[in-house]
Amino acid sequence: MKTNATKKRWQIAVALTMIYGAIFGINSLQAKENGVVQEANVKQSPCPIAQAQDHRQQPIAFKQHMFDDGAQDLAVIAVDEQQGRITKRITYNQHQEAGCHFSAVAIARGGDWGWLMVWADAEKIYYTRLDGEALVFVPPKKLPISQVTLIEFLLDTAQPTMRVQTMQGKTQLLTSDDEGRNWQLLPDQ
Repeated sequence: MKTNATKKRWQIAVALTMIYGAIFGINSLQAKENGVVQEANVKQSPCPIAQAQDHRQQPIAFKQHMFDDGAQDLAVIAVDEQQGRITKRITYNQHQEAGCHFSAVAIARGGDWGWLMVWADAEKIYYTRLDGEALVFVPPKKLPISQVTLIEFLLDTAQPTMRVQTMQGKTQLLTSDDEGRNWQLLPDQ
């Protein structure tokens, strides 16, 4: 019974994310005009993809990826100095069944040290920091928000800030005063 309820919530979250993307048409030009960093939740497949550019203006993507063992997890896909493709696994959930296992993803440049990454599954939202050169990350932490359908990093703020939308339509802002090591919910406006 609990599995069916979780599956149904997941299907609703994916559907709402796809509808939101279609209605608001998030792309790199609109995102930058609206003060949103990178391309959060770009839909090129049924699963969310976040894209950005590194300090060399090379593309970097944060998305669900199928690994050689058949598991589907989140990965960062980047280009190294020799123009080779690097795939760095971020989650180790080992999803074997088909479909999207993450309802939202976002990535943003975190100063000169690396990347801020946030993602949501059917129940929770997680964040971590990724070193920009070695592609090493600290263990992910959870945020106190559930059933997330959209995550965006905001550009026009003094401190790292993200906007999160839930399945219920509630929008919440979180900010970090320590370069993304910890995040605090801002009071409702």
